[in-house]
Amino acid sequence: MDDKTNETTKSCVIVPHSEFSEDLELRLGRANGNVFHRKSGVEGVHDGQIMVRLKKKRYIIIDYGIVPTPSDLQAAAISEHVACPDGAGKAQCVNPSCSKVGVPVLLYDSEPMETASLYLRSGLCFTCQRNLNEKRRTQRKRKSDIAPLTFSDTSKKVKVNGGDVIELTPDAIVINGPFQGVKRHSEGHIQQDIVIDLQSSLQNTISEVQRLAGEGQTTSESAVAYAAAAAAAANPDLAAMESAATTAAVDAAPTELLQKAEETSQQPSTDTPVSPAEDINAVYEKALAALTKSVCLLHEWKVAWDASNKPTTTNAENDAALAAAISSEATALLAAKENEEN
Repeated sequence: MDDKTNETTKSCVIVPHSEFSEDLELRLGRANGNVFHRKSGVEGVHDGQIMVRLKKKRYIIIDYGIVPTPSDLQAAAISEHVACPDGAGKAQCVNPSCSKVGVPVLLYDSEPMETASLYLRSGLCFTCQRNLNEKRRTQRKRKSDIAPLTFSDTSKKVKVNGGDVIELTPDAIVINGPFQGVKRHSEGHIQQDIVIDLQSSLQNTISEVQRLAGEGQTTSESAVAYAAAAAAAANPDLAAMESAATTAAVDAAPTELLQKAEETSQQPSTDTPVSPAEDINAVYEKALAALTKSVCLLHEWKVAWDASNKPTTTNAENDAALAAAISSEATALLAAKENEEN
């Protein structure tokens, strides 16, 4: 960017508080994200001088049109509220399609001990940074339509799949969408395929939980029941399958697999408890992920079971439908005959 095109304002970077106090009180506003353009920018060159309201009543004043002089750099080094980052007033916006100045001079920061604002660190001009902020805000809003796997401290209402609104209990756990790597009935997997993975996932869950607890054994049947209870709590549609799905899942599993799981559960646990130096949160996340996968597999098993056990039309129903059709046809013929006679 040549000097002829880059019109800059030759100005000291130290701005007296009295000069912007009125703008602060009357024009900026107090909501996070508010902005007030104190000095207009130059189209295609820089965005001018702007006041920005940040979180916790913090605000900053940035100027993209000032190229700091050596005396400005010395003044900024003395005041903690002022800063002249490298490239201030000169560095081009890092957005390839933008030619404006991307690094402003910080004329004032009300909370200089806080982390420097993205407007100073990103290398984007003010306009590009605001557009990026808005894009991120929109993405967060869309993601919030379905809550991720969370623990709720207070009762809240959540919109599910953009439709029905359900009220969650304070201790509700929400599983957001299908778990990656789960065999799904819609992909052609049958009950036997799914239940084998379910047993393996449950054993993995038990192993991780035992590392947290350091003791206790769980049989395959009780593990399936535990997963069924978790599924029912996480998804209201699964509440009706607690008992039937638990029994049927164990019955559908190969005998050898269940015997192996039973033998394993009777043996003393070889899982080592989490050491004090180990990250307990990492082991917890593994256990939670394994249990989540088990719940999703149990749900897919139920979907496959429902699909293979759909009620078929009985002979009685077929006879009734045929009788109704014959009666309707006979009525139509009689009506046609009466019309001919008349």
